[in-house]
Amino acid sequence: MKIIYKNKYKYIEFLGDFSLHNVSYIHKLKKKKLVYRIINFETFFSVQEKDNAFLINSDKDEAIKSLIKLNVNCIAVANNHIFDGSYDLLINFLLLLKNKHKIDIIGLKDNTNFPNEIFFLYKNKKLLIQSMIHKESFSKKLKLNYKKKLFLDVLKEKKLNRNFDNFIKIIFLHGGEMFKQTQIKAKKLSKKLNKNLFIIQCGSHIAGYYYKNFFSGIGNFVFNDV
Repeated sequence: MKIIYKNKYKYIEFLGDFSLHNVSYIHKLKKKKLVYRIINFETFFSVQEKDNAFLINSDKDEAIKSLIKLNVNCIAVANNHIFDGSYDLLINFLLLLKNKHKIDIIGLKDNTNFPNEIFFLYKNKKLLIQSMIHKESFSKKLKLNYKKKLFLDVLKEKKLNRNFDNFIKIIFLHGGEMFKQTQIKAKKLSKKLNKNLFIIQCGSHIAGYYYKNFFSGIGNFVFNDV
Protein backbone atom coordinates (compact mmCIF):
# COMPACT_ATOMS: atom_id res chain seq x y z
CA MET A 1 0.00 0.00 0.00
CA LYS A 2 1.44 3.37 -1.03
CA ILE A 3 1.45 5.91 1.82
CA ILE A 4 2.35 9.60 2.08
CA TYR A 5 4.23 10.33 5.31
CA LYS A 6 3.51 13.68 7.01
CA ASN A 7 4.85 14.53 10.45
CA LYS A 8 5.16 18.32 10.63
CA TYR A 9 1.43 19.15 10.91
CA LYS A 10 -0.52 19.68 14.10
CA TYR A 11 -4.06 19.94 12.68
CA ILE A 12 -5.95 18.32 9.79
CA GLU A 13 -8.73 20.29 8.11
CA PHE A 14 -11.40 18.54 6.02
CA LEU A 15 -13.38 20.62 3.53
CA GLY A 16 -16.19 19.20 1.40
CA ASP A 17 -16.75 19.01 -2.35
CA PHE A 18 -15.00 21.68 -4.44
CA SER A 19 -16.26 22.57 -7.94
CA LEU A 20 -14.41 25.30 -9.83
CA HIS A 21 -16.96 26.40 -12.43
CA ASN A 22 -15.57 29.92 -12.63
CA VAL A 23 -12.15 30.46 -11.08
CA SER A 24 -12.34 34.28 -11.27
CA TYR A 25 -14.59 34.12 -8.19
CA ILE A 26 -11.95 32.40 -6.05
CA HIS A 27 -10.20 34.35 -3.31
CA LYS A 28 -7.26 33.30 -1.20
CA LEU A 29 -8.33 31.04 1.65
CA LYS A 30 -6.04 31.48 4.63
CA LYS A 31 -4.98 28.74 6.97
CA LYS A 32 -2.67 28.36 9.93
CA LYS A 33 0.89 27.20 9.39
CA LEU A 34 0.54 23.74 10.98
CA VAL A 35 -2.78 22.90 9.29
CA TYR A 36 -2.98 20.17 6.62
CA ARG A 37 -5.96 21.00 4.36
CA ILE A 38 -7.79 18.25 2.43
CA ILE A 39 -10.62 18.85 -0.05
CA ASN A 40 -12.76 16.53 -2.14
CA PHE A 41 -11.98 17.77 -5.65
CA GLU A 42 -14.80 17.43 -8.20
CA THR A 43 -13.63 19.61 -11.10
CA PHE A 44 -12.43 17.34 -13.88
CA PHE A 45 -12.88 19.44 -17.02
CA SER A 46 -15.97 17.86 -18.55
CA VAL A 47 -16.30 17.65 -22.30
CA GLN A 48 -18.46 20.41 -23.86
CA GLU A 49 -21.69 18.49 -24.31
CA LYS A 50 -25.20 19.82 -24.82
CA ASP A 51 -27.58 19.65 -21.87
CA ASN A 52 -24.72 18.96 -19.49
CA ALA A 53 -25.83 20.35 -16.15
CA PHE A 54 -22.35 19.97 -14.72
CA LEU A 55 -20.46 21.91 -17.39
CA ILE A 56 -17.03 22.92 -16.05
CA ASN A 57 -15.52 26.06 -17.54
CA SER A 58 -12.07 26.07 -15.94
CA ASP A 59 -9.07 24.26 -17.46
CA LYS A 60 -6.35 22.34 -15.65
CA ASP A 61 -3.94 25.29 -15.42
CA GLU A 62 -6.64 27.50 -13.88
CA ALA A 63 -7.56 24.70 -11.50
CA ILE A 64 -3.95 24.36 -10.32
CA LYS A 65 -3.69 28.11 -9.68
CA SER A 66 -6.96 27.95 -7.76
CA LEU A 67 -5.81 25.09 -5.54
CA ILE A 68 -2.64 27.01 -4.71
CA LYS A 69 -4.71 30.12 -3.91
CA LEU A 70 -6.95 28.03 -1.67
CA ASN A 71 -3.91 26.74 0.23
CA VAL A 72 -4.77 23.10 -0.42
CA ASN A 73 -2.33 20.42 0.71
CA CYS A 74 -4.20 17.40 -0.60
CA ILE A 75 -7.09 16.54 -2.94
CA ALA A 76 -9.31 13.50 -2.55
CA VAL A 77 -10.40 12.21 -5.95
CA ALA A 78 -12.63 9.22 -5.19
CA ASN A 79 -15.88 10.85 -6.35
CA ASN A 80 -18.49 10.65 -9.10
CA HIS A 81 -17.05 13.46 -11.26
CA ILE A 82 -13.54 12.12 -11.70
CA PHE A 83 -14.26 10.63 -15.14
CA ASP A 84 -16.28 13.57 -16.49
CA GLY A 85 -13.55 14.53 -18.95
CA SER A 86 -10.56 13.04 -20.73
CA TYR A 87 -8.75 10.25 -18.89
CA ASP A 88 -5.37 11.37 -20.26
CA LEU A 89 -6.03 14.97 -19.20
CA LEU A 90 -6.93 13.75 -15.73
CA ILE A 91 -3.69 11.79 -15.33
CA ASN A 92 -1.64 14.71 -16.66
CA PHE A 93 -3.33 17.05 -14.18
CA LEU A 94 -2.72 14.74 -11.21
CA LEU A 95 0.94 14.22 -12.12
CA LEU A 96 1.45 17.99 -12.37
CA LEU A 97 -0.10 18.48 -8.94
CA LYS A 98 1.99 15.77 -7.33
CA ASN A 99 5.38 16.31 -8.98
CA LYS A 100 5.55 20.04 -9.66
CA HIS A 101 3.26 21.62 -7.08
CA LYS A 102 3.64 19.07 -4.26
CA ILE A 103 -0.10 18.71 -3.70
CA ASP A 104 -0.92 15.22 -2.45
CA ILE A 105 -3.54 13.00 -4.09
CA ILE A 106 -5.52 10.26 -2.35
CA GLY A 107 -8.40 8.06 -3.45
CA LEU A 108 -6.60 5.97 -6.06
CA LYS A 109 -5.71 2.30 -5.84
CA ASP A 110 -2.32 0.73 -5.32
CA ASN A 111 -1.91 -0.11 -9.00
CA THR A 112 -1.64 3.60 -9.90
CA ASN A 113 1.39 5.86 -9.50
CA PHE A 114 -0.25 7.71 -6.61
CA PRO A 115 -0.36 7.01 -2.86
CA ASN A 116 -3.80 6.25 -1.47
CA GLU A 117 -3.28 6.94 2.24
CA ILE A 118 -1.75 9.73 4.32
CA PHE A 119 0.15 8.85 7.45
CA PHE A 120 0.48 11.17 10.48
CA LEU A 121 2.19 10.51 13.78
CA TYR A 122 0.80 12.13 16.94
CA LYS A 123 2.48 11.30 20.26
CA ASN A 124 3.41 7.79 19.09
CA LYS A 125 -0.12 7.21 17.76
CA LYS A 126 -0.40 6.57 14.02
CA LEU A 127 -3.20 8.23 12.07
CA LEU A 128 -4.10 7.13 8.54
CA ILE A 129 -6.45 9.01 6.20
CA GLN A 130 -7.92 7.41 3.10
CA SER A 131 -10.29 8.75 0.41
CA MET A 132 -12.94 6.30 -0.77
CA ILE A 133 -16.13 6.06 -2.80
CA HIS A 134 -19.13 3.81 -2.23
CA LYS A 135 -21.99 2.84 -4.58
CA GLU A 136 -21.94 6.19 -6.37
CA SER A 137 -23.80 7.09 -9.58
CA PHE A 138 -21.36 8.70 -11.98
CA SER A 139 -22.25 11.94 -13.76
CA LYS A 140 -20.99 10.58 -17.06
CA LYS A 141 -21.62 7.06 -18.34
CA LEU A 142 -18.32 5.25 -18.50
CA LYS A 143 -17.49 3.58 -21.80
CA LEU A 144 -14.70 1.74 -20.01
CA ASN A 145 -16.37 0.84 -16.75
CA TYR A 146 -13.41 -1.25 -15.62
CA LYS A 147 -11.47 1.98 -15.00
CA LYS A 148 -13.59 2.65 -11.93
CA LYS A 149 -12.64 -0.71 -10.42
CA LEU A 150 -8.97 -0.40 -11.33
CA PHE A 151 -8.52 3.29 -10.60
CA LEU A 152 -10.70 4.38 -7.67
CA ASP A 153 -10.43 3.23 -4.09
CA VAL A 154 -13.86 1.69 -3.45
CA LEU A 155 -15.05 1.10 0.10
CA LYS A 156 -15.75 -2.54 0.94
CA GLU A 157 -18.32 -2.87 3.68
CA LYS A 158 -16.97 -6.24 4.85
CA LYS A 159 -13.48 -4.79 5.33
CA LEU A 160 -14.44 -1.75 7.42
CA ASN A 161 -13.16 -3.26 10.65
CA ARG A 162 -9.65 -4.58 11.16
CA ASN A 163 -7.04 -4.48 13.90
CA PHE A 164 -6.77 -0.82 14.98
CA ASP A 165 -4.73 -1.35 18.15
CA ASN A 166 -1.78 0.71 16.95
CA PHE A 167 -3.45 3.36 14.81
CA ILE A 168 -6.51 5.48 14.10
CA LYS A 169 -8.03 5.56 10.63
CA ILE A 170 -10.24 8.22 9.01
CA ILE A 171 -12.11 7.42 5.81
CA PHE A 172 -12.97 10.54 3.78
CA LEU A 173 -16.00 9.15 1.98
CA HIS A 174 -18.02 10.28 -1.02
CA GLY A 175 -21.51 9.00 -1.76
CA GLY A 176 -23.02 5.68 -0.90
CA GLU A 177 -26.39 3.98 -0.63
CA MET A 178 -25.17 2.62 2.69
CA PHE A 179 -24.97 6.18 4.02
CA LYS A 180 -28.40 7.64 3.33
CA GLN A 181 -29.45 10.92 4.96
CA THR A 182 -30.94 9.51 8.14
CA GLN A 183 -29.46 9.71 11.60
CA ILE A 184 -30.86 6.27 12.38
CA LYS A 185 -28.62 4.64 9.77
CA ALA A 186 -25.65 6.64 11.00
CA LYS A 187 -26.21 5.32 14.52
CA LYS A 188 -26.51 1.74 13.26
CA LEU A 189 -23.31 2.09 11.28
CA SER A 190 -21.42 3.69 14.17
CA LYS A 191 -22.21 0.73 16.40
CA LYS A 192 -20.56 -1.58 13.86
CA LEU A 193 -17.38 0.46 13.54
CA ASN A 194 -14.25 -0.06 15.53
CA LYS A 195 -13.73 2.74 18.08
CA ASN A 196 -10.54 3.80 16.24
CA LEU A 197 -12.21 4.01 12.81
CA PHE A 198 -13.93 7.27 11.79
CA ILE A 199 -15.90 8.15 8.66
CA ILE A 200 -16.22 11.71 7.37
CA GLN A 201 -18.76 11.84 4.56
CA CYS A 202 -18.87 14.72 2.09
CA GLY A 203 -21.38 15.61 -0.62
CA SER A 204 -23.87 18.34 -1.50
CA HIS A 205 -26.97 16.16 -1.09
CA ILE A 206 -26.13 14.77 2.32
CA ALA A 207 -27.74 16.03 5.50
CA GLY A 208 -25.40 17.19 8.24
CA TYR A 209 -25.28 15.02 11.35
CA TYR A 210 -22.85 13.09 13.46
CA TYR A 211 -22.96 10.18 15.84
CA LYS A 212 -19.87 9.04 17.73
CA ASN A 213 -17.38 8.24 14.93
CA PHE A 214 -19.55 9.06 11.89
CA PHE A 215 -19.68 12.64 10.56
CA SER A 216 -21.73 13.76 7.57
CA GLY A 217 -22.57 16.89 5.56
CA ILE A 218 -19.35 18.95 5.67
CA GLY A 219 -20.34 21.20 2.79
CA ASN A 220 -20.16 21.80 -0.93
CA PHE A 221 -18.14 24.69 -2.37
CA VAL A 222 -19.17 25.77 -5.90
CA PHE A 223 -17.39 28.71 -7.50
CA ASN A 224 -19.62 30.03 -10.27
CA ASP A 225 -20.97 33.28 -11.72
CA VAL A 226 -24.61 32.63 -10.76
